[in-house]
Amino acid sequence: MAQGLKNKYYVRKTTSGEWEDLTTKFVGLKILMLDGMNEQGDAVNVYSEQWVGSQSEDFMVTTQDGQGNDVVIRKNVDLQLTFIAGTRYGALDTQTTHDAFVQYATKQGDFYIKSKYTGKEAHVICIKSYKPTTQKLHRGVMGSFIMGTIELHTLDMPQTSSPEPVLGDLYIGFGGETISDPTTLTNVQHYNTDDATGSYRIVCPSLSYLWICFSSTIGNVTANGFDVPMNGAVVVGDYMCYRTANNIKPHTMSFNIEST
Repeated sequence: MAQGLKNKYYVRKTTSGEWEDLTTKFVGLKILMLDGMNEQGDAVNVYSEQWVGSQSEDFMVTTQDGQGNDVVIRKNVDLQLTFIAGTRYGALDTQTTHDAFVQYATKQGDFYIKSKYTGKEAHVICIKSYKPTTQKLHRGVMGSFIMGTIELHTLDMPQTSSPEPVLGDLYIGFGGETISDPTTLTNVQHYNTDDATGSYRIVCPSLSYLWICFSSTIGNVTANGFDVPMNGAVVVGDYMCYRTANNIKPHTMSFNIEST
């Protein structure tokens, strides 16, 4: 299946800095949830009054745009970032991973955070206290973890971030009628891409089937303008794998994968 976005979160310290994957920056960390990116705070420039004996209210908005239209200004929201640090996610020492991330989020000032799941980013700072919600330390190599939620105050309302391609793995190679792992194909070629569409050239070393395995579905396969008969996709691990209906004779094969 296509690689998911739900746990893809990135940080940087300045507006011009490079985004860093949180789980790469802090090995052993997993973000479980970042809630609040789509919330709207209370209005701060709207005043209303209900008169005695009437259900109707009068109101006033104190800010207008250049054309005299009302503009409602709202309070910046708080985001709740729930995370877990643990050995099962790659931490050599759970406490060290936890402390390094908490220091970054709570003690080193403001930073920017981006959620690929919501497609938004925000300028934030932690102004609230923090304490872990659950911790189990030294309970075995794979059982040590600390879970917590950090509340981050937005210094600007969350904004839509620039869309980025979701990269997936594409494997092309040769094998038998069935395969257990795309990486074990003969003369395997690997690409990290958001779209398998394109032209490819590969050497078939012996009579065998051409396999194309991608993180999601692919379109038609053609060679010299003619369709290459392919069997329907089968799921192999995290991949959708397609196999030629017939064996391919040894030769240098050029083909195209069309868009879905």
